[in-house]
Amino acid sequence: MKTLLVHDAKGYVVSMITGDYHVPSGIPFLEIEIPEAKRIKMIDGIGIDVSFDPHQVILEDIPPSEVGVLRA
Repeated sequence: MKTLLVHDAKGYVVSMITGDYHVPSGIPFLEIEIPEAKRIKMIDGIGIDVSFDPHQVILEDIPPSEVGVLRA
């Protein structure tokens, strides 16, 4: 499922929406597909690297759960 990330000029994620959405023109956003076993890495609210064009979302691996660690 696609996820809409509305952000500011510094990469601060203002809103994250899945499902039906509409973004007015002039609002910076990314429409992404988050891979399985990944999540958006947020550092002080910043989850988008705006130093690249086009902007890129910062992803990280989801750590294993405590149950998963105990089973391993």
